[in-house]
Amino acid sequence: MVLGSDSLYLDMKDGTGSSSAPVKGTSAAGGASGTSTFRGNVNMRHSSLTVRDHFTGSITASDSRIVVNSENVRLEGDSRLTSSALTVSDGGRLHVKGDWRQMVV
Repeated sequence: MVLGSDSLYLDMKDGTGSSSAPVKGTSAAGGASGTSTFRGNVNMRHSSLTVRDHFTGSITASDSRIVVNSENVRLEGDSRLTSSALTVSDGGRLHVKGDWRQMVV
């Protein structure tokens, strides 16, 4: 998953109890700044996440990879990385507030 990209997938059967039915779409960032903003919690397993714009929330990851390309990334609340890599790229910045746990298994 890439946060800050115009490419997205929506699960048209989410919450129905049925198997997923992802549909590809596009989304243009709104607002005067032309950037996207994500607020919430990300739970991932055997996945990758790249953050290119504003992110505020927590990440719980297992056997995954996280790349921070934005200087507007704030981990707030409890985050936990288990056997997961976290990379802050040149120009990226990670602000951490709350409980942070990195576990190597």
